[in-house]
Amino acid sequence: MYKPVKDYLKANYGLTENIKIVSATNYWLAGVDHSVFIKISKPYHAYIDLQADFDSLEVIPEEGDDVYLEIFKGAYIEQHSEVIKFSNHLIEKYKLVSPQQHVNDEVNDEAKARAADLYYLHINIGGKTQKSRLIEQFKKSQKIDTTSILATIVKRVPEVETYHMGIVNFTYEYKVTNKKRNVPNSKVLAEEFKRSKLLQKGLYCIEIQVEDKGGYSDDEHSSYSLFRVDDNGNYTLIPVRSNNR
Repeated sequence: MYKPVKDYLKANYGLTENIKIVSATNYWLAGVDHSVFIKISKPYHAYIDLQADFDSLEVIPEEGDDVYLEIFKGAYIEQHSEVIKFSNHLIEKYKLVSPQQHVNDEVNDEAKARAADLYYLHINIGGKTQKSRLIEQFKKSQKIDTTSILATIVKRVPEVETYHMGIVNFTYEYKVTNKKRNVPNSKVLAEEFKRSKLLQKGLYCIEIQVEDKGGYSDDEHSSYSLFRVDDNGNYTLIPVRSNNR
């Protein structure tokens, strides 16, 4: 699998080294595509799931992780360590699911590899034209300046709630472990971030996904907060109509 994966990453993202295949699942007998789990250590640390064609072994871009977004996530973690540290503080303070707990719940090699990958952090740039431009810039420079990109990128704010509405999304999990539902609200966490003055200009979304004792999604107690941060650190909460909350 290494050659087709390497060829794909080189042609589309300019990556030529520091690529390791962590695991590859051969589904040949089942007649379905192969799953390839890779680790990129430079220029930014990232774990990426790819899918490869059953016969040709060529990577199928639309069926795996978005490579650029996963690399962007690695760049954000590296360049905003104070935000990640504060986020971990909030996880402990409000008894949210930690990355370590998330790994233990899944109990598989991929989850263990993602232990430092922060399950709750998701990047959603949106807009094919500007995303293509950013990828081309990355191919040439092998650098991602997350601060300048977050400050200048334009993303349409959805009228109705969608998945990962912001550019930087903190999607935390909360599990109800007793009869009392002391569930923190996303607006409280947004206020915590506001007081911290750590988030730079950009569009952010904080979501708390609640799971009840039976392991089922509890939409009634889940919440989200979409907001912009301007040049002066001011927060503007953006109302979004929800279909089920």
